Amino acid sequence: MRVLWSLAPGAGLLLLGFTLQASVPAAVKPHVDALTAAKSLSGKVTATPVGGAAAKFSFAYSRSGSFKIEGSESSVFFDGKNLTEYSAASKTYKVTPADQADWKKVVSETKVWAWAAFFAPSLLGELESAAKGRSRKVAGEELTEITVRFAKTPGRFATLLTDAKGIAKGFTFKEGDKETIVLAQELVLGDAEPDAALFAFVPPAGATLAKVEEPSSSGAKWADVQAILNRTCMPCHNSQTRRSGYDFSSYEAVVGNPMGVRVNSPDDSMILKSVRGDGAKLMPQGRQRLSQAQIDTIASWIKAGAKKD
Repeated sequence: MRVLWSLAPGAGLLLLGFTLQASVPAAVKPHVDALTAAKSLSGKVTATPVGGAAAKFSFAYSRSGSFKIEGSESSVFFDGKNLTEYSAASKTYKVTPADQADWKKVVSETKVWAWAAFFAPSLLGELESAAKGRSRKVAGEELTEITVRFAKTPGRFATLLTDAKGIAKGFTFKEGDKETIVLAQELVLGDAEPDAALFAFVPPAGATLAKVEEPSSSGAKWADVQAILNRTCMPCHNSQTRRSGYDFSSYEAVVGNPMGVRVNSPDDSMILKSVRGDGAKLMPQGRQRLSQAQIDTIASWIKAGAKKD
């Protein structure tokens, strides 16, 4: 196992049917090649929203498809059979079978976005371009900025902070007015897969299995949600404007944005956080805020599976 850094502050088989993107911008290719060639990846990271509090967490990935992401407030474990989400605040955990789990959204969330390429380059999103910028010292190491822009979402871009080998040591990720700075204090690429036991969830003392409520057959439908979005979010979030990178003009656009909707998890979905003003800028801007009934409709739809019919 080789340590690429430890600071204070041709790819093999890809998983679960993923294939390489048709092309990866040249500036990003060394990063993608290194991650897809490794058998394991682990890191100790700090993520800091601009104007917000820093959050520390660690992650470990295996070429087998297993992973874990552990933080002080919440943790996620995936052993290939189940996805287990643990909340430290409530001391409860939720278990979702692998065939029902949206693990791709977990490993491509903002705080670990750059390292999602370990599983598949496509998890970085549809990259339109990547351009090298200036070099600067971060935590004593000379890093080069690479600005990445995303196709079809002009308000969304990221700046990778890469080392001499072109591997991302950190990044900034911006969507509209929201920016997050992520920096790895330690990043390790390995040439052997970790023991499977590393990814097994062991409930902490006092932790209980969360009660799972079955979605109501009379829950909100996509048509109900679409009517709310059309009335309150247009034209700012139509297919042409896509303000802050969000397009709410169609079902495919709404559920296709991993930052917007987390199926079955309304409280973790940015669309809900925004209309509630819960840790995000309150939406819609310059208009009357959504009624509680409208918010409940969107939440009910996401909780029931965010289905189209």
